[in-house]
Amino acid sequence: MSGRFLVFGDIHGEWQRLADLLEQVKPDYEWDEVVFLGDYVDRGPEPKRVLDYLMQLPQRDNIHLLRGNHECMLWDAFAEFWNAHYALSGAVSNIDWWKREGGSESFRQLSGSVEEFKKYADFVNNLPLMLEADAAGRTYIFAHAGVDPDVPLDDQRDGDLVHGRYLSMRYKNHEPIKYLEGLGELANVTVVAGHTPTCKVIEGCYEPIVTPEVIFMDTGSYMPEGHISCMDLISRQIWQSRR
Repeated sequence: MSGRFLVFGDIHGEWQRLADLLEQVKPDYEWDEVVFLGDYVDRGPEPKRVLDYLMQLPQRDNIHLLRGNHECMLWDAFAEFWNAHYALSGAVSNIDWWKREGGSESFRQLSGSVEEFKKYADFVNNLPLMLEADAAGRTYIFAHAGVDPDVPLDDQRDGDLVHGRYLSMRYKNHEPIKYLEGLGELANVTVVAGHTPTCKVIEGCYEPIVTPEVIFMDTGSYMPEGHISCMDLISRQIWQSRR
């Protein structure tokens, strides 16, 4: 591709903030490489509008939608909803757990019927957990929660890719981030993650944290002082939704 390499952080149902960010960035879905890091639903007021937008994007090799932990909860809740509708056993308490984690509005908007809920659940459940790509002489590993730096790339656990906080905790505790073989053997590798808001890594920070080893892109989309952020990995330009 001859365009930019755009990566978007967590959205969490904040459609108005996403629309404002898209208006600034103006992604070209034909020429730009585009990565969305997951957590499209929950906490914010318009998760359905966010999913509807993402689901209508062109299915092209340069557009990548990753799965976050909140998409995993959506799928688990749908399994319970499906089983209850058809009087099947299993998947008990997933809906309650999802609601406690900010999914109440998502459940209300997406579960109008079994068929509609299935459409959204199938979409998020088919999203990949990790992406490897090269840009401007670097290798980037994208995963919603990052990776476990002590595990080779091919052995990363699914749960760690969407739920883990290994990299954010090491950075917060001022510990060096060094990747084990399979990651470390790649020249100039950077992991790009969302999941942990930057304000919980550095107090008061609502901007992406950019280092050679890791880039944190969750800038508190649903928080009063937060934003949805986008970064061009080639030019290093950063855009943020305006409050």
